[in-house]
Amino acid sequence: MDIRDFAEMIKEELLPELQEGQKLSVERVTKNNDVVLWGLRLKKDDRNVAPTVYINSFYADYKTGGDLKEIKERLLEVLKANAPTKNVDLSFYTDFDKVKDRIAFKLVNKNRNEVFLKDVPYKEYLDLAIVFYYVYTDSVLGEGSILVREPHIKLWGVDVDTLYKEALKNTPRLLQESFEDMGGVLKKLCSQKCSELERLLEQGAFNMPMYVLGNRKRLFGAAVILYPGVLGDVSDVMGGDFFVLPSSVHETIVVTDKLLRDSFQAKKMIREINITQLEPEDVLSDSLYFYDHEKKLLEIV
Repeated sequence: MDIRDFAEMIKEELLPELQEGQKLSVERVTKNNDVVLWGLRLKKDDRNVAPTVYINSFYADYKTGGDLKEIKERLLEVLKANAPTKNVDLSFYTDFDKVKDRIAFKLVNKNRNEVFLKDVPYKEYLDLAIVFYYVYTDSVLGEGSILVREPHIKLWGVDVDTLYKEALKNTPRLLQESFEDMGGVLKKLCSQKCSELERLLEQGAFNMPMYVLGNRKRLFGAAVILYPGVLGDVSDVMGGDFFVLPSSVHETIVVTDKLLRDSFQAKKMIREINITQLEPEDVLSDSLYFYDHEKKLLEIV
């Protein structure tokens, strides 16, 4: 049984559990890097929004022998917990003047997103694509984002250059940059259980000229390399030229050109990390980038 069949089966199994006025549907969603996720959406007739609950982890549990009845019960609980308690006013989204101050950008890989980018306005940047989203804070939905798609910009009557102009002003304000040394970042991420890492930190094992460049929310932070003046400021800290390693869509790693001398091995390491350490949708690129402080230019090595 593949995941689509699993989704349809779960849907049929849960239908008797629904209340009057509720509808359950199977959703196929294409995410970053053309990763396909399957989910269920519980919609009430008197609600104008209905979040999708992805079932990939439930399917993995089922494939490894998980109890089907327990899986259905957990999934139903999640669906009910995520159901909005009241309607959300979405009329503002039809007016560009009401959304333009919260339009931001993020970076994705261009070649890995052939399907995804067919319906999404974007600007090319090196081997990447700059795409746009609306950052919202809502009393019902909480914090989140809405991806800007082609129908949206047609409705607004704007082009990609207009989106980029607004996002270039907004993103540094909404998602402030973060530039930290690698050791400091590892220490923050370290829990009480990682005593070995704490010991290495105390011994100075990570006292090296390597930095993590992203934003303070650690969300789509690779786009910080687009912020005006940021790469120049990093160059001042690094004392000249430096390399940028695409850690993920959420952050990049900055290394002085004096430390990284073998670009072939560096690119091999990037590819291995992308394959073994990241979720497929979090991969940014297999490329290695170099910032020339005299040219004030970021290039692919």
